[in-house]
Formats: sequence, C-alpha cells, structure tokens
Amino acid sequence: LVAVSVADLGLILSLIGASASISIAFIIPGAVYARLHPHPHAKRAAALGLAGAGVALLPACIAANFLH
Repeated sequence: LVAVSVADLGLILSLIGASASISIAFIIPGAVYARLHPHPHAKRAAALGLAGAGVALLPACIAANFLH
C-alpha cells in the first residue's frame, strides 16, 4: 500500500532502515541492560550512555535521509 502511494520507495526503506538499525544496535541493548541491572554501577552508566547516544543519533540519521 505504501509502495503505490509514494513516488520514492527508496526514501521509505532508508527511513525504516535508519530507525530500525539505530534501535537494534544502540537503544534496545542499553535499555535492556539498564532495566535488568537496576543498581548503579559503571556498566549500567555505560549502557544508559549507549541508549542515550542512540536516542541522539536517531533524529540525525532520519534527517540525513531527507537531506541526501
């Protein structure tokens, strides 16, 4: 249905790829580790930093798709 209504399917696929890859590589692992290990320690802080980096990268990657 999306393929019929959109002129450039490549843009849609790149948006899906950017959001899914950032989520799978950065946000989900960091959030899961922080959720499973609730006590504060260095690894939990690193996991939260990883998830935070993913949240910061996600809009940048989506914006790069529109600027390209």
